[in-house]
Amino acid sequence: ALYFNERGMIYYQTGAFDLASKDLSMSLDLEPENAETNLYMGLAEYYRGNTRGACYYWNRAKENGDKKAVEYLKQYCPVFSVGTP
Repeated sequence: ALYFNERGMIYYQTGAFDLASKDLSMSLDLEPENAETNLYMGLAEYYRGNTRGACYYWNRAKENGDKKAVEYLKQYCPVFSVGTP
């Protein structure tokens, strides 16, 4: 999980959001309750144009204790019912 998370974060930081999403997703397959990975998976999805998916992952991040995710949910997700990507 750590390998995919680290590589996904590098892709995210360089703006390669499709690759970031793939690696962060692999990390979440292995460690689904990682709040930070869910947060950045949401950000990657948002920048890929998938707001519904972003809201889903931000909600998972919030449920696992990430406080930053709450702000993203308030700002970008008021019209979505969070539950499916």
